[in-house]
Amino acid sequence: MRYRFSLLALTITLSFIDIFPTYGFKPSSLPPKPGRKYTTIERLQPERLRAVSEDRSRYQKSRHTVSLETGYDDFRGVLHAHAEDSTHTGGTRAELLAAAKSTGVQVVMLTDHVRPPRDFVNDDSRGMMDGVLFIPGAESEGFLVFPQRSFIKAYIDKTFSTREEYIKLAKSADSIIFLSHVEQRLDSAPGELDGLEIYNHHADFSDEDEFVKWLRASFADPDRLKQVERALAEYPMEVFGASQDYPEQVIARWDRDLTRQRSTGVSANDCHHNQVFTC
Repeated sequence: MRYRFSLLALTITLSFIDIFPTYGFKPSSLPPKPGRKYTTIERLQPERLRAVSEDRSRYQKSRHTVSLETGYDDFRGVLHAHAEDSTHTGGTRAELLAAAKSTGVQVVMLTDHVRPPRDFVNDDSRGMMDGVLFIPGAESEGFLVFPQRSFIKAYIDKTFSTREEYIKLAKSADSIIFLSHVEQRLDSAPGELDGLEIYNHHADFSDEDEFVKWLRASFADPDRLKQVERALAEYPMEVFGASQDYPEQVIARWDRDLTRQRSTGVSANDCHHNQVFTC
């Protein structure tokens, strides 16, 4: 199950039935979204997938090791991930661990939703697990927060009522805290944050209504799955990236924040076992 880490990958693959010219491709009835030359469906034509793959390979080969000593090491990680998060997420941490290992992910930063008295910071979600570092955190109050120690009692006792009080509380637990789902909070104040989520795959997919129609129709013909396997086998990264947009308003917000304070931009897949579409 190479692509099981995000069910978005699985559900998208099941929707590629009628989108390729050699597989009965039909042009999109809608114009491309702002900033795009092609719609998602048009991007998935074999010749466009091939062109993107060739460009990606060329850029990758042009990279070279920087000789400057920074004192830092690079790790492949996933930020904003849900597992065993009530009915909101059907997947298990064992599945998340297996998927992380199969894709070379070294760090998983969990972001469970807060449901007192269940504590989102606990021993079973922190530390090395079979070679993968798990860091517990929460998606809460519009933020991604990764504390060094629990402050679940503050939720139970309702000791905060404002955004500023929550940020102060999180910082008192030595938390790293990022503004989440910025597309919904473009005008909120920066506050004493460490950064913001400049890309969220879950949010980016929310306007793919036309694409979802193919997803629903795809379950009618199991023979089409072989065609899907071919597309994924040849261009997996390109297929998964076909729905991505440039988040212009979010990046503009980040630019504004950077004129006032240091602000780290983070990218999130917001993965759920039931991500994007449930049938």
